[in-house]
Amino acid sequence: YVGYGLKHLFEFSQDYTDISQKDTTDHKQWDFSGVYSNFSIPLWKIRAGGHYMENNDTASNHTWTAITGLHYIGSYNYDAGVDAFVTKYTARNPTLWVYQISPHVGFNFMRDTRSSWRNDITGYWIYHNKNVGLEDRHFYSVEDSLHYYWHKWTFGVNGWLGRQSFAVGKGGFVVFN
Repeated sequence: YVGYGLKHLFEFSQDYTDISQKDTTDHKQWDFSGVYSNFSIPLWKIRAGGHYMENNDTASNHTWTAITGLHYIGSYNYDAGVDAFVTKYTARNPTLWVYQISPHVGFNFMRDTRSSWRNDITGYWIYHNKNVGLEDRHFYSVEDSLHYYWHKWTFGVNGWLGRQSFAVGKGGFVVFN
Protein backbone atom coordinates (compact mmCIF):
# COMPACT_ATOMS: atom_id res chain seq x y z
CA TYR A 1 0.00 0.00 0.00
CA VAL A 2 1.00 3.61 -0.51
CA GLY A 3 -0.39 6.62 1.31
CA TYR A 4 -0.48 10.17 0.04
CA GLY A 5 -0.88 12.60 2.92
CA LEU A 6 -3.55 11.77 5.46
CA LYS A 7 -6.46 11.54 3.01
CA HIS A 8 -5.43 9.06 0.31
CA LEU A 9 -4.49 5.39 0.46
CA PHE A 10 -3.71 3.12 -2.50
CA GLU A 11 -3.59 -0.66 -1.96
CA PHE A 12 -2.35 -3.14 -4.57
CA SER A 13 -1.98 -6.91 -4.62
CA GLN A 14 -0.76 -9.49 -7.10
CA ASP A 15 -1.12 -13.18 -6.30
CA TYR A 16 -0.22 -16.35 -8.16
CA THR A 17 -1.71 -19.75 -7.34
CA ASP A 18 -0.35 -23.03 -8.73
CA ILE A 19 -2.11 -26.21 -7.59
CA SER A 20 -0.61 -29.38 -9.02
CA GLN A 21 -2.86 -32.44 -8.93
CA LYS A 22 -2.18 -36.10 -9.76
CA ASP A 23 -5.38 -37.17 -11.48
CA THR A 24 -6.79 -33.96 -12.95
CA THR A 25 -5.78 -30.70 -14.57
CA ASP A 26 -3.44 -28.40 -12.63
CA HIS A 27 -4.87 -25.05 -11.61
CA LYS A 28 -2.84 -21.91 -12.34
CA GLN A 29 -4.23 -18.49 -11.52
CA TRP A 30 -3.16 -14.83 -11.40
CA ASP A 31 -5.07 -12.31 -9.25
CA PHE A 32 -4.62 -8.54 -9.45
CA SER A 33 -6.33 -6.15 -6.99
CA GLY A 34 -6.30 -2.40 -6.52
CA VAL A 35 -8.29 -0.30 -4.04
CA TYR A 36 -8.29 3.45 -3.42
CA SER A 37 -9.46 4.73 -0.01
CA ASN A 38 -10.31 8.37 0.71
CA PHE A 39 -10.40 9.90 4.20
CA SER A 40 -11.50 13.46 3.27
CA ILE A 41 -14.73 13.26 5.28
CA PRO A 42 -13.81 13.28 8.99
CA LEU A 43 -14.35 9.91 10.71
CA TRP A 44 -15.16 8.12 7.42
CA LYS A 45 -13.35 6.00 4.83
CA ILE A 46 -14.70 5.65 1.28
CA ARG A 47 -13.32 2.77 -0.84
CA ALA A 48 -13.41 1.95 -4.56
CA GLY A 49 -11.43 -0.50 -6.62
CA GLY A 50 -11.32 -3.68 -8.59
CA HIS A 51 -10.06 -7.25 -8.76
CA TYR A 52 -9.15 -9.18 -11.94
CA MET A 53 -8.61 -12.93 -12.17
CA GLU A 54 -6.96 -14.83 -15.02
CA ASN A 55 -6.57 -18.62 -14.94
CA ASN A 56 -6.82 -21.88 -16.87
CA ASP A 57 -10.35 -22.65 -15.61
CA THR A 58 -12.79 -22.24 -18.49
CA ALA A 59 -15.63 -21.30 -16.10
CA SER A 60 -13.85 -18.48 -14.23
CA ASN A 61 -11.13 -17.10 -16.52
CA HIS A 62 -11.15 -13.31 -17.13
CA THR A 63 -13.30 -12.51 -14.07
CA TRP A 64 -13.77 -8.91 -12.90
CA THR A 65 -14.93 -7.67 -9.49
CA ALA A 66 -15.92 -4.07 -8.68
CA ILE A 67 -15.27 -3.02 -5.07
CA THR A 68 -16.98 -0.21 -3.11
CA GLY A 69 -17.27 0.54 0.57
CA LEU A 70 -18.16 3.05 3.25
CA HIS A 71 -16.72 2.71 6.76
CA TYR A 72 -17.08 4.71 9.98
CA ILE A 73 -13.66 4.87 11.69
CA GLY A 74 -14.29 7.55 14.27
CA SER A 75 -13.16 5.69 17.36
CA TYR A 76 -10.22 3.57 18.43
CA ASN A 77 -12.69 1.38 20.34
CA TYR A 78 -14.89 0.39 17.39
CA ASP A 79 -15.50 0.78 13.67
CA ALA A 80 -18.31 -0.24 11.34
CA GLY A 81 -18.99 -0.25 7.65
CA VAL A 82 -20.31 -2.00 4.60
CA ASP A 83 -18.66 -3.20 1.41
CA ALA A 84 -20.41 -4.06 -1.85
CA PHE A 85 -19.03 -6.22 -4.64
CA VAL A 86 -20.19 -7.04 -8.16
CA THR A 87 -18.39 -9.89 -9.91
CA LYS A 88 -18.72 -10.65 -13.62
CA TYR A 89 -17.76 -14.17 -14.75
CA THR A 90 -17.33 -13.46 -18.45
CA ALA A 91 -16.16 -17.01 -19.31
CA ARG A 92 -19.56 -18.45 -18.42
CA ASN A 93 -22.23 -18.54 -21.09
CA PRO A 94 -24.46 -16.76 -20.32
CA THR A 95 -22.40 -14.45 -18.13
CA LEU A 96 -22.76 -15.03 -14.39
CA TRP A 97 -23.17 -11.91 -12.25
CA VAL A 98 -22.62 -12.26 -8.51
CA TYR A 99 -23.70 -9.47 -6.13
CA GLN A 100 -22.51 -9.27 -2.53
CA ILE A 101 -23.18 -6.97 0.43
CA SER A 102 -20.92 -7.37 3.49
CA PRO A 103 -21.62 -5.32 6.64
CA HIS A 104 -18.84 -5.25 9.22
CA VAL A 105 -18.36 -4.22 12.84
CA GLY A 106 -15.14 -4.41 14.86
CA PHE A 107 -14.30 -3.46 18.40
CA ASN A 108 -11.25 -3.42 20.69
CA PHE A 109 -11.51 -4.54 24.31
CA MET A 110 -9.37 -5.48 27.32
CA ARG A 111 -6.52 -3.11 26.48
CA ASP A 112 -3.47 -2.39 28.57
CA THR A 113 -0.09 -0.85 27.76
CA ARG A 114 1.29 -3.97 26.04
CA SER A 115 -1.67 -5.94 24.75
CA SER A 116 -5.23 -5.80 23.50
CA TRP A 117 -8.01 -7.93 22.07
CA ARG A 118 -10.06 -7.20 18.93
CA ASN A 119 -13.17 -8.87 17.55
CA ASP A 120 -14.43 -8.37 13.97
CA ILE A 121 -17.78 -9.64 12.72
CA THR A 122 -18.64 -9.61 9.01
CA GLY A 123 -21.92 -10.65 7.42
CA TYR A 124 -22.32 -11.88 3.86
CA TRP A 125 -25.30 -11.74 1.52
CA ILE A 126 -24.50 -13.18 -1.90
CA TYR A 127 -26.87 -13.34 -4.88
CA HIS A 128 -26.38 -15.00 -8.28
CA ASN A 129 -28.26 -13.70 -11.31
CA LYS A 130 -28.77 -17.29 -12.52
CA ASN A 131 -28.89 -20.80 -11.09
CA VAL A 132 -25.45 -22.46 -10.99
CA GLY A 133 -26.64 -25.94 -9.99
CA LEU A 134 -27.46 -25.15 -6.36
CA GLU A 135 -30.97 -25.16 -4.91
CA ASP A 136 -30.90 -21.42 -4.20
CA ARG A 137 -29.42 -18.20 -5.58
CA HIS A 138 -29.27 -16.38 -2.20
CA PHE A 139 -26.49 -17.23 0.26
CA TYR A 140 -26.11 -15.95 3.84
CA SER A 141 -23.23 -16.33 6.28
CA VAL A 142 -21.36 -14.64 9.12
CA GLU A 143 -17.64 -14.58 9.89
CA ASP A 144 -16.04 -13.87 13.26
CA SER A 145 -12.37 -13.01 13.71
CA LEU A 146 -10.74 -12.68 17.13
CA HIS A 147 -7.20 -11.29 17.53
CA TYR A 148 -4.87 -10.86 20.48
CA TYR A 149 -2.11 -8.24 20.11
CA TRP A 150 0.87 -8.63 22.43
CA HIS A 151 3.97 -6.46 21.98
CA LYS A 152 4.94 -6.99 18.29
CA TRP A 153 3.03 -10.28 18.01
CA THR A 154 -0.48 -10.93 16.71
CA PHE A 155 -2.42 -14.13 17.39
CA GLY A 156 -5.75 -14.76 15.71
CA VAL A 157 -8.49 -17.23 15.03
CA ASN A 158 -11.49 -16.96 12.74
CA GLY A 159 -14.36 -19.00 11.42
CA TRP A 160 -17.63 -18.65 9.64
CA LEU A 161 -21.10 -20.20 9.62
CA GLY A 162 -23.60 -20.30 6.80
CA ARG A 163 -23.45 -20.78 3.05
CA GLN A 164 -21.25 -19.01 0.50
CA SER A 165 -20.89 -19.37 -3.24
CA PHE A 166 -18.51 -17.27 -5.37
CA ALA A 167 -17.78 -15.14 -2.28
CA VAL A 168 -15.49 -12.10 -2.11
CA GLY A 169 -13.40 -11.74 1.04
CA LYS A 170 -10.64 -9.69 2.65
CA GLY A 171 -12.11 -6.40 1.43
CA GLY A 172 -12.04 -7.49 -2.22
CA PHE A 173 -8.53 -8.93 -2.30
CA VAL A 174 -9.77 -12.56 -2.37
CA VAL A 175 -12.35 -13.85 -4.86
CA PHE A 176 -13.42 -17.47 -4.44
CA ASN A 177 -14.14 -18.93 -7.86
